[in-house]
Amino acid sequence: VDERTRDLAQCRIPAIDEWADEYRRQASLDLEPMLLLLSVAADSWVKPPYQDFLRELLSFFERKVSGSVLRGPLVRMTIGKTTPRVDLSELATERDLAEAILQNLLERQDKRLQIAREVFEQEPNPAGRLRRLQSHTLKYLRDTGLDGLYLGFPFLLVNDRPNTRKPRLAPVLLWPVKVEGTPGNYDVVSLSFDTSREEVRLNPAFEGLLGKSAADRWLEAAESLLKASNLRLNDVMSAFALLAERDGDILRPLPALTSVTEQSRTALIPSAVLFHMEFVGQSLIEDLRSLPGREVGGTALETMLRISEGAKPSDLVPEASEKYQLGYHVGNVDPSQEWAISTALKSRGLVIQGPPGTGKSQTIVNLVSDAIGQGKTVLVVCQKLPALEVVRKRL
Repeated sequence: VDERTRDLAQCRIPAIDEWADEYRRQASLDLEPMLLLLSVAADSWVKPPYQDFLRELLSFFERKVSGSVLRGPLVRMTIGKTTPRVDLSELATERDLAEAILQNLLERQDKRLQIAREVFEQEPNPAGRLRRLQSHTLKYLRDTGLDGLYLGFPFLLVNDRPNTRKPRLAPVLLWPVKVEGTPGNYDVVSLSFDTSREEVRLNPAFEGLLGKSAADRWLEAAESLLKASNLRLNDVMSAFALLAERDGDILRPLPALTSVTEQSRTALIPSAVLFHMEFVGQSLIEDLRSLPGREVGGTALETMLRISEGAKPSDLVPEASEKYQLGYHVGNVDPSQEWAISTALKSRGLVIQGPPGTGKSQTIVNLVSDAIGQGKTVLVVCQKLPALEVVRKRL
């Protein structure tokens, strides 16, 4: 299968090409589709042309990031101690009031519904968790520019292998919401649908949770549901009735996984929970979507993906007799580092790779100083602050 599907090769049979994509993403495939894939002759598998190959490759990375990153633990609702969640039933003194709060959010209008002060006087008091949830949301928004506060409703219970795998409980739809006010400080606290984000999305974890074909059916049902206005609890539950059995029609607290029976079942639960969704990698996904329409020739992306139609990576290796122009360096530099610095300043993109201790930080420092010496400016970015501190101290 590796040989048939290498370089994003396709056989132009849609179902089998879809299996090939699944194999590339997950590095595994059920035996039956694998055998059907292998039944297609080897010479029928063709690598796409250059630009199509680039588009397919970036689309593959986008799907892989979406599937592996956005289905993180918060979307699966396996929430740790440091990330609070608040059940909607905790924000009302009676069940009918909790359903009224939910109904307000399902209408997707910018209409604030006030939370009664009595809620923050009862036990267990949700005020502390709601404050932490607000604080976490604001900090994440400040750091990333992304608002991850959502209401999960309804929930899907998947208990398909009771004897070999733990049951899983995940929100089906993610409704963007906003909480205003400070609970517990006698201020008015309100909950409303966030119209600035508008989009109600299907849980991105579903493809990994249920498989692509099943996730597509859930997506189709969700898109059909969200075309309607003035949704009610029963409308949402009915929209997915053909995909999972309905476990009641009245809003109730989210059950604990420990309460799930050993019976094999897939059930739709009418529970609603406020939580924060970590959109780690969301900006990366947006970048991947925009890249196929841009020219990548001569950039670092071309080097990383090894898709150049022209020079091969081996063509970039300097000859032993190649002379280097002395640059503006502030540290020791060996010939390979000198060549890397010179090439980086001349080309549109260059990837420099090396194990620890080979002088990458030293090369960065010399690259910065060389550029400054030539009257240029440099932007240094890094995922981790300690690595930037190393460069700063050496400079």
